[in-house]
Amino acid sequence: MARLCAEASDRIPKFLLPVIRENLARGGHITLSAAVVASWARYAEGVDDQGEPIEIVDQLKEPLTASARRQRKDPVAFIANRDVFGDLVDDERFASTYISTLDSLHSQGARATLEALMAQLPQESARAAEAQQEQAVPPGEPSVRLEEASASYSVR
Repeated sequence: MARLCAEASDRIPKFLLPVIRENLARGGHITLSAAVVASWARYAEGVDDQGEPIEIVDQLKEPLTASARRQRKDPVAFIANRDVFGDLVDDERFASTYISTLDSLHSQGARATLEALMAQLPQESARAAEAQQEQAVPPGEPSVRLEEASASYSVR
């Protein structure tokens, strides 16, 4: 697990945050993507669910750890870093999903939070399918636009 989290500030902003922004714009899934960010924030606190220290390996360790340690009082402290997250903190849908997951990580722990997230997926899939139906392709247009085809291969 530590290997997956190492240098996350070099990967998450490049690979995951653009997917989140696209899914927010399209009304797509963000639950798991927001959970990845909340999990990163929880990891950056430097202490696991049992209170044991976690060695943070990241080029932005100092500022990320400082903001992560403030998030119990200020839940958006971590994502308020505009150098990393841009304006995502201002998006109510993202921020509320992120805060909900972060709160669960703090109160229920990682395992229970993951189980709850997995249980939510069928409901979120149904809502996303309804939203896509509302955005049906007008007659005469291709049934799959290039950006939609490439977005379907994105992490959700």
